Amino acid sequence: MNELERSFSAIEERSYPLISLLTEIRALQAQLEQWYEEELE
Repeated sequence: MNELERSFSAIEERSYPLISLLTEIRALQAQLEQWYEEELE
């Protein structure tokens, strides 16, 4: 997931759909981390 996020970050920010997708990837990443932490408790 981190590698995917970095790949999209490297793309020039001229294409709005890609920025939107990057935002979604980051949101999903945060959600997955939250779920993971909840499972560890």
